[in-house]
Amino acid sequence: GVSEGSASLAPLFASDLCVIDGEPADDSTEFTGEAGAVFGITDQQVIYSKNAYKQLYPASITKVLTALVALENGQLEDPVTFSHDSVAFLQPGDSSVGLKEGNQISLEQALHATLLASANEAAYAVGESVGINAGHDYSWFLEQMNIRCRELGGENSNFANTNGLHDENHYTCARDMALIGRELFKHPDF
Repeated sequence: GVSEGSASLAPLFASDLCVIDGEPADDSTEFTGEAGAVFGITDQQVIYSKNAYKQLYPASITKVLTALVALENGQLEDPVTFSHDSVAFLQPGDSSVGLKEGNQISLEQALHATLLASANEAAYAVGESVGINAGHDYSWFLEQMNIRCRELGGENSNFANTNGLHDENHYTCARDMALIGRELFKHPDF
């Protein structure tokens, strides 16, 4: 749940951050997930919430924030190059589209692989290439993910990678992901 200190700030931010003051009871839903949050895109209304502030491991939903940061810091025609690091971590059974070290595709193609096929190597290469194209590196891209989440009002998240593979220091909550998703939907390219 939300801490008492955060709850007292709710009225200050409710107009633009979808602050959830308690958990709306809605026994008519059949939502069985551990946590969830649905916000109106235009009116900022909380439509549904369940354990919205509970920290959980986001797995592949991480790729939503990866796409947002990539779209805000890159161009769709930018090259995405697959380095050794972007493919070496893959384990049998990991979600992948089979891209290999040395392959190069556009950011648009890499985002398709990241979002539509949940390709872990594509998500890593997106972060690495967008970082390099901006004069930085993969760790810079991760910093941008965390900065952007906080700028959107996220307060229960820390992102340690671009693809969502398990890491004890990689977590978010339904509310923060709803804020991120709402922002991503503002991008026509998405």
